[in-house]
Amino acid sequence: MHHEARKPPELEPRPPEGPVGPYGSVSLSPERPEVLVMTGEVDVAVSDDALAELPGWTGVRVVDLSAVTFLDSSGMRLVAQVARLVRPHRLQVVGARKQPLTALRLFGADRITDLVED
Repeated sequence: MHHEARKPPELEPRPPEGPVGPYGSVSLSPERPEVLVMTGEVDVAVSDDALAELPGWTGVRVVDLSAVTFLDSSGMRLVAQVARLVRPHRLQVVGARKQPLTALRLFGADRITDLVED
């Protein structure tokens, strides 16, 4: 019988603490709770669950999309909902590249957020 060697718990990757879909996630940064971090494919599988956590994100000032590879209309709606939640503060969206950046531009995200391009 062959047993797989297990990594010590401190070396195991920590799962995101927010909504997780098959290929993406949304969570508050543990180091900077004012930063909402999105990763992978932010689609309806992730966004619908994330909307349930929205009331807890009143302290968010930045959405980090640097690890997002795909953003659909539900992901853009999530960004808009966070922007609305944190008013009168203006939400910063950072790190968007390629498809997510194009989608945000087409959506007109710069009208409701500060879209900070690299």
